[in-house]
Amino acid sequence: ANINLLSEIKLAKDLNVQGIGLYRTEFPFLVRSNLPSEEEQYLVYKRLCDEMGDLEVTIRTLDIGGEKLLPYLEGTKEANPELGLRSIRFSLHHREVFLQQLRAILRAGAGIGKLKIVFPMISAIDEFRQARHAVEEAMVDLARKKLPFHPSPALGAMIELPAVLDIIHELAKEADFFSIGTNDLIQYLLAVDRTNERVAAYYQPYHPSVLRSLHRIIQAAVTAEIEVTVCGEMGHEPEFMPFFIGAGLRTFSVDPHFLRSVQEKIVNISVSQATAYAQALLAEPTLEGIQALIRSQKGRKTAD
Repeated sequence: ANINLLSEIKLAKDLNVQGIGLYRTEFPFLVRSNLPSEEEQYLVYKRLCDEMGDLEVTIRTLDIGGEKLLPYLEGTKEANPELGLRSIRFSLHHREVFLQQLRAILRAGAGIGKLKIVFPMISAIDEFRQARHAVEEAMVDLARKKLPFHPSPALGAMIELPAVLDIIHELAKEADFFSIGTNDLIQYLLAVDRTNERVAAYYQPYHPSVLRSLHRIIQAAVTAEIEVTVCGEMGHEPEFMPFFIGAGLRTFSVDPHFLRSVQEKIVNISVSQATAYAQALLAEPTLEGIQALIRSQKGRKTAD
């Protein structure tokens, strides 16, 4: 499950979710007039970890910037925030804010089996290493203070930027897992603001470059034998589930109210048929051709 609020955990558990694939940490930062302290963050993350018990928990570090601004921090307003100091850039720039959050996450995960931390909008291996070093520094701080913490969290990269596509195999050797953020990946691949009505029609998840990029990411993870999860909106859209499965994806993370429909869709997908379907989509270079294949797939399912 992808969750924003702790109140969503109950629905996810009622639907037999296998873990939290994405916990978005921005809400406590956005609803306040100042930065939440390490202790305040710890209490939120601790409740999340306690509620999930033995199931895995993936916590995304602060994905601030773009449309999510912190007005109480100077210099956060930018002329072009989507291309500004956002996500991991913000965290690395505001290092003490980053370390506070990492210490809170590590402390909260002290008693659980599988804690995963994912860094948003990674654009380079160097950036991922800097984030990993920050985790190591946070661990040293906690050990010095003799506070309990999770000793070995899995560290992952959100794949959202075209910049990593040509280094994806090397990045897969550095990261413990990938989470594909399709919303931003599509936006940056196609240079389209999907909230802008004048160009929203150009936001095309079925664009051949999008599908081929997704396939490259998934195959890089499969080759490196690391987990890869899709956590963007494409993951719950029925026409793309067979493509993802055919491309090699085995983990979906979606908002709780989509869980049931995704579960019901997946159990009716044949892996061999999905593989053939994905290969057909990847071989097609035009938007028109891909749309025809999607319509054909829908037609067959309706007939079945």
